[in-house]
Amino acid sequence: MSAQLAAKRRRRFVATTDSNPDGPTFPNLAKDIVPSGTNQLWVSDITYGALPTRFI
Repeated sequence: MSAQLAAKRRRRFVATTDSNPDGPTFPNLAKDIVPSGTNQLWVSDITYGALPTRFI
């Protein structure tokens, strides 16, 4: 019996973001708002997390 040994290949890094520091900068529209209760100011962010088979 022969052992079928092979090197494990590393996955190549795939760039998912094209950073453009010269791109537009948007104003902070909520900088002067001080919320006094719930549902007065909503914010969001887009964050990607890498999993072995996909991005979330």
